[in-house]
Amino acid sequence: MSANNFISIIHGLTPSHPQMLHEHIGEHILHYYEHLWAHNMGVSGEQLMSFMPETLANEVRSELIGHQISKVFFIKDENRDFVTRLAGAMHPEKFMPRDVLFYSGECATNLFLLFKGSVRLISQSTGTNYTTLSDCVIGEGEFFMRSLQPCTALSEGHSESFILSYDSFWSILLEERKATKFKTSLKQNLDSLHKNSIAHMIEKVKSNLKNAKMNKMMAGGQEEEKDKYWVVLPDASFKKCWDFVGMVVTVYYGVKIPFQVSERSERALMKTRAMNPAKWIQKDTSTTKLNQTKPN
Repeated sequence: MSANNFISIIHGLTPSHPQMLHEHIGEHILHYYEHLWAHNMGVSGEQLMSFMPETLANEVRSELIGHQISKVFFIKDENRDFVTRLAGAMHPEKFMPRDVLFYSGECATNLFLLFKGSVRLISQSTGTNYTTLSDCVIGEGEFFMRSLQPCTALSEGHSESFILSYDSFWSILLEERKATKFKTSLKQNLDSLHKNSIAHMIEKVKSNLKNAKMNKMMAGGQEEEKDKYWVVLPDASFKKCWDFVGMVVTVYYGVKIPFQVSERSERALMKTRAMNPAKWIQKDTSTTKLNQTKPN
């Protein structure tokens, strides 16, 4: 199928018909196909691997995820033929930005070996971002213990991963007659599997956040206590400077205020005389005559 044919099919999926895809889903599919066409000429990774000889395909898988497979529970201790067969059962998958690898609460039926890009683990209910993973195995503990996913995994940007389904893993175990060995190893290593699980990672993140908040609250409380009480000792330098400044200010205002009062009174008297000079001249003349008639 050519790119033009595929695009015409996608554009035909309009939301006007009730059985057609919603508009944003059609746009997402088109965006995915355009990315696939630009990077792989329309051929998916799984198709490309199927076109290769088996030995060459195994070499490609070993080059991309060999360092991750060598650390996976139970698989790391098995022989090369078993590991090669398991790797052959893994299929490559491309993820677009904000594509969901798995949702919170669903059974962990797939093991993700992320070799390109990064994945965010978030809380589906609150949207809290727990951590971001890259170049690692995602969901190892949940996959082997057959537990539920504790969070939702979203792709950041364009990411690529090899995926191993539990059905394929179990079928190979039965064919290789390793099911009993796997069950025994699973019972003996439940604690280590829990430590490699996403749930344990989230517990550590929450604990670190809680401790960081507690430390911040304690540091803030101590600073508040320091700021709340500030004792000035009698022999402190600040106390002596404060007393000296207070004394200088008191002397200054003790001298300045009487002068200001007398100066303002004199100015008011002169202003009054200037407004009615005849009255004050008559008053001064009467006062002079009265002083002259007084008997000695």
